[in-house]
Amino acid sequence: MKYAFCFLLGLAVFACDSSDNLTASSWGGLNGKWVETGTRTDTLTFQSTDAVKLVTLGRGMEFRNGHWAPKSGSGPYEYKLEGGKISLYWLLSSLYVFKEYNFRQEADVIVIDNFFNSPSGPTLTFERVK
Repeated sequence: MKYAFCFLLGLAVFACDSSDNLTASSWGGLNGKWVETGTRTDTLTFQSTDAVKLVTLGRGMEFRNGHWAPKSGSGPYEYKLEGGKISLYWLLSSLYVFKEYNFRQEADVIVIDNFFNSPSGPTLTFERVK
């Protein structure tokens, strides 16, 4: 658990890096923070550099096994976009496998298949935080 925390802390430091490294709208204008419209508690933060495309799922904390821990599915994902699909690889997984989900962006709204077992239903809608 402490290694996962250290990894997340390192990722947070990376996320605070200068926005000069972010690519422009070449990735569909996804960079930035998005909030799920149903619960308004889950967030996606897209960051793309020349080397890697990352999205971080923020779900808050829960008390589990006697400790406070991030809710299931939280953390960083590597992603690939292609033809109405997003492929996600959870970086905290020991198995390097991308899973594919339906995905579409319309201006400041994202609709994506439920990839983290949200109680909001089979598809999730996120809106850009301005």
